[in-house]
Amino acid sequence: MNLRKAVIVLAVTLFFVSCSSLRFKIPNEDAQIENNIYNQYLSIADSYYNLQNYTKAIEYYKLALKNKDNYWNTYYKIARCYALSNNWIEAENYYTVLLERDPSNAALKSSVAYIYANTNKTDEALKIYDELIEQYPEVSEYLENKISILLLQDKIKESEKLFSHLKETFPDSKKIETIQNAIDSKKKSN
Repeated sequence: MNLRKAVIVLAVTLFFVSCSSLRFKIPNEDAQIENNIYNQYLSIADSYYNLQNYTKAIEYYKLALKNKDNYWNTYYKIARCYALSNNWIEAENYYTVLLERDPSNAALKSSVAYIYANTNKTDEALKIYDELIEQYPEVSEYLENKISILLLQDKIKESEKLFSHLKETFPDSKKIETIQNAIDSKKKSN
């Protein structure tokens, strides 16, 4: 009798397993599959990013944007790829949106200032660096970048004054020699 029950259970089990129309769905299975696809796009994009193939990375990051869970992280990665590929117009578009969303983010402000400096919007870049220097006087990078922009504008006296401040405040700055050489070069050419 036990053998008969076992055969019946086996037959019923095989019937349900082999019948695809009776497949049991896992709750949220479709959403999980879709989420996995977007995560794969993100992984592929990250691989291209690591290979410094920013064009391909952007292509896959844009596909991954459809995943709302990673939207802003992916959006930032697109902005960064545009900046690293020197596509300043697109980089500015993306970073501006990010900065509007998070206006107190110093890293985003610095990125926008850097983009402005590379698109000859030096006055706008200087305004941002002034704000950053005031808010974060302990960060040498903002002061160094401001000096570099002033040198681009041939404002030698102003850059020398800030350079003296940089040397006093950040004597271990790795940019001191580079900036000194740039100032000396500007003086010779003027």
